[in-house]
Amino acid sequence: MSCFALVFLFVSYYSAVVAQKKSIDFDQVEPPFWWTGMKNPRVQLLFHDMDVNLGEFDVAIDYAGVALEEVKTVENPHYVFLTLDINPSARQGKIPITFTAGKKRYVYSYELKEKIEGRSWRSGIRCF
Repeated sequence: MSCFALVFLFVSYYSAVVAQKKSIDFDQVEPPFWWTGMKNPRVQLLFHDMDVNLGEFDVAIDYAGVALEEVKTVENPHYVFLTLDINPSARQGKIPITFTAGKKRYVYSYELKEKIEGRSWRSGIRCF
């Protein structure tokens, strides 16, 4: 194999590895998704990752009908809480949540599902 081919393979591999880290693989996101059209338009999301200091990141959301109301950090820097306001005009889809700290920039796609009308109540098991 020629020297040129080896250099090309190394550069290709390095570029792929560097470009690959566009999102954080969070250890925990709660709730894992949410719905449009809920009676209470506010929801608080928990993000947790043992390997990343989430407290150092600025958070932004750019999605029609969804506003980021509050970013709350706690004593443990591996947790961050986001309070979202989901307007009735919001459509189902993936909400890009951007975490930025200096040159580090990660985007997490949070799923917003459409609420099915008439499903606001659940019936339990009846025991006679």
